[in-house]
Amino acid sequence: VYLTAGEYTVCQTKVPEDLSYVVVSGVKGLTVNGDPAGGTVFTLGVDQKRLLHVKGSTATFNDITFRGGRLNSGGSYGHGVYGENSALVFNRCMFDNNGVVSGTGSGHYGGGLAANGGSLKLNDCAFTKNVVIYNSNGGQSGAGVWVKNVALEATGCLFATNYIHVQHCGSWGGAIYAKGGSALITNCGFNGNYV
Repeated sequence: VYLTAGEYTVCQTKVPEDLSYVVVSGVKGLTVNGDPAGGTVFTLGVDQKRLLHVKGSTATFNDITFRGGRLNSGGSYGHGVYGENSALVFNRCMFDNNGVVSGTGSGHYGGGLAANGGSLKLNDCAFTKNVVIYNSNGGQSGAGVWVKNVALEATGCLFATNYIHVQHCGSWGGAIYAKGGSALITNCGFNGNYV
């Protein structure tokens, strides 16, 4: 799939029984290419939903910005993008200003990107201003990236100004939170991430 430069605003009705606007399920070998100059932006319209949910798939995304994904209900994963039991590769992608700003319930995982099961490769990606701002108990983790039982590899990525702000303790990972699986972080920069 080739996406030309431009802003792709998602504003249709959500997918039934999913908190996402776009769902990719059971697809093998999908490649989505944006504009190499960085002008392909996938963003949210007026509603508050996740931008993309990839389930049981193998997919590669190149040169795409994911901006403004929002989920405010508790127990939510990946406010920008959520990968579930998938093999995902992101090359030169940006995850910017995704997250929860007034959530309810506990458990918000991965402001920019979350993955549960499978593998995740991040090459020359940027995670900026992804947030979890929450006025209740802790249990929030991974403002930039959250992974569980995933083989994570991040190379040449930037994590800047991703943060979690909650009223009480019990939150982890301003930039990255990884549990189970494996993590290999190489030549990445971290600046101004906090909990």
